[in-house]
Amino acid sequence: LIRLSTARARLLLKNQVEGEDADRAIFLFNEMLNNSGVDVNTGKVDIGVLQGRPRSEVSKLSTFMDTLKSLEGEPKNPVPEQEFVDELVKSEKFKDEDEARRYIRKLINEASIYESTPGHYNTV
Repeated sequence: LIRLSTARARLLLKNQVEGEDADRAIFLFNEMLNNSGVDVNTGKVDIGVLQGRPRSEVSKLSTFMDTLKSLEGEPKNPVPEQEFVDELVKSEKFKDEDEARRYIRKLINEASIYESTPGHYNTV
């Protein structure tokens, strides 16, 4: 914001940065966030969008991995799909079973989890 304020003051050939320069910099920053920093899932401004993953996605991923790890247990037993999906829906981060299954497929494609046997999942 300081750089934007200073740049505006220089553009207007001022020797000092004034309050209106700072106000305009804040306005520009807010407009940038509203245009490109909005999480499509929540509709709210989220700076995480600019870094690659919105906060809602990070939270969903964290819940997903924590649930899988807790169901696996210490010897890393394969987790049946239906049990896993039921737990994900109970967490309320996933609205229904279809969304949970799509997320499972997505993380398999990203190699974050794997299907150890048909219909059973483990962490990598």
